[in-house]
Amino acid sequence: MNFKRVPASGFLIFLLTTNALHGGVSKLVDGVSVQLAPPEKQTTKAQVSIPVSKLLEGGMPLGLVLFNVGIDSSRLAVLSQDILKIYRPDGSVLVEEFSLSKTEAEEWGELEVFPSPSSLAGVVLYKAEDYSRSGAKVICWVKGQWQTVFEGSDVDFVDIDLDGIPEIFTEEREHANGPPDWVHVWAWDGSRYVEVQRVRFQQLYATDVMQRIKAVRKSSKQ
Repeated sequence: MNFKRVPASGFLIFLLTTNALHGGVSKLVDGVSVQLAPPEKQTTKAQVSIPVSKLLEGGMPLGLVLFNVGIDSSRLAVLSQDILKIYRPDGSVLVEEFSLSKTEAEEWGELEVFPSPSSLAGVVLYKAEDYSRSGAKVICWVKGQWQTVFEGSDVDFVDIDLDGIPEIFTEEREHANGPPDWVHVWAWDGSRYVEVQRVRFQQLYATDVMQRIKAVRKSSKQ
């Protein structure tokens, strides 16, 4: 897939579409160049600019992602060494909508769009460790505001009930090698992720696990 690169000369120019981009990913390239959503998507665009000094106020970005909240409202998330910021377009400028500073115990290294762009908008912060993603923090747009809805270790996102919002699996090991011995299953309850069940890895897709997930999802819609 080819991405359009926009060089910055005094300003970084972001083309924020007014309809669904669903996880178009941006990365910092060659100092102050960025990659944006695929140019083959024919969309109505609004040109939005942000000074480089503002973008770099938290240090050199570790990651940039462009995603949507709802159908036609874009957001830009910027992760630096010490802080995550989420911006929304307001006319021809970007307005800071949310920020989260890391604690001494946290060491963020990667930023990705939450894997449910059409149903639950948000981003995932991963801890910085060599060749692994040992921890993750999920921040989503819930009831008109940004909230931390999950935080855990050894995380996988899998939509096992196929409703558009992934479940979260966290691993528990009794042995260093091989698959995990236990898996903690977390489901979305409409406002946050709650633990549904702790099961043996071999029983992960058992009928009772699916029933518990569906019960949590059903209660969230009442």
